Amino acid sequence: MTKLNKRHFPSRDLAIFIASFKDNLLVIVVELEACGIDPNIEDFLQHEIIVYNKKKERQRRSPTPLENLLYSIIMTNQETQTQDTEEINCHVKKELDSLSLQLLEYNEKTFGSFMQEITKQLEERINANNKLHSEINQQKLKLQKVEKLLASLKPNNSKASVKTHK
Repeated sequence: MTKLNKRHFPSRDLAIFIASFKDNLLVIVVELEACGIDPNIEDFLQHEIIVYNKKKERQRRSPTPLENLLYSIIMTNQETQTQDTEEINCHVKKELDSLSLQLLEYNEKTFGSFMQEITKQLEERINANNKLHSEINQQKLKLQKVEKLLASLKPNNSKASVKTHK
């Protein structure tokens, strides 16, 4: 097989299949003629054979210099477009980075004092919350002490109440 045929038929099996298909198609046409097939079907099959042979011939011929030139122009244009796209993407990325920095600076100037005030209020609330937690824990400790004291007094009271009721 030539280089051109290898390009059009990626595998040898496919080329063998197509060749056998063509042969089988011719055998079918001959058999149909012997059977006295409808002339319209016969004309259609003849037309398909002609189309197939023309296609096969186009595949076998090598590309013309004009076709080669067109292919190289197309490839060059694609490479140029790729380079242009990369340059545009790079430029856009730089612009986006610059705009992001400008927006950050603007937000800091515009909302900086507001954010500082909110942060200060938040810290004050956190401190107040921590103080309340501390007081609650102290009250819990006091309550536990009182409960222990009551528990220790309770057995004495129950014995005393039992003696008085008898």
